[in-house]
Amino acid sequence: MADMSAALQCSPGDIAKLQEARELYVQPCRVFVSFDIEAYERHQHLLTEIGWSVFDTRLTTLENTHYIIQENSHLRNGRYVPDNRHRFDFGTSQYASLAQALDEFRALLARYPRAVLVGHGVASDFKYLRRQNFHFRDDFMTVDTQQLYRAFANVRNGTGLAKVLTALSIRHGNLHNAGNDARYTLQAMLAMVTRPWVPPTLS
Repeated sequence: MADMSAALQCSPGDIAKLQEARELYVQPCRVFVSFDIEAYERHQHLLTEIGWSVFDTRLTTLENTHYIIQENSHLRNGRYVPDNRHRFDFGTSQYASLAQALDEFRALLARYPRAVLVGHGVASDFKYLRRQNFHFRDDFMTVDTQQLYRAFANVRNGTGLAKVLTALSIRHGNLHNAGNDARYTLQAMLAMVTRPWVPPTLS
């Protein structure tokens, strides 16, 4: 939780987004769809994985999905980021073409027209998808856990997912697997919208 004795570090916009996310969480019949994209580290226009995790406030379970992109399965990371594509911890990975995987994601969003999109540093995931001519409806709301954490912890800069999970005492492993990252990002969001929090103010 933010240190109320410290000077204000996060921005008013960060605080507003966390307040908005907490309000969305308590609305009835609200669905949150967390998603993550992994790309080939040497040519980032080549997508290697897509994963998503779904939380419906009417239920208590999370639905997790992980696709390995068939046509790029020979491309391996490991120099700059770990290659954990075969270490999905929340189900069974599926191989599919990029077109098939994106069709499944599009169908998921069609089932939940009022979904809230969740990501960590989500702008980069949007950029990956735009390059594939995948576009979201303008009325989808978006939650970025990197921004939420700035308000929750009262910090100035963005923080990587691993550090956020550690700070929130969420056990984790095998990050840089798109399915795992989507699931852990959703868990981080749920922690920040349900745990006690007092908005930081100027001291």
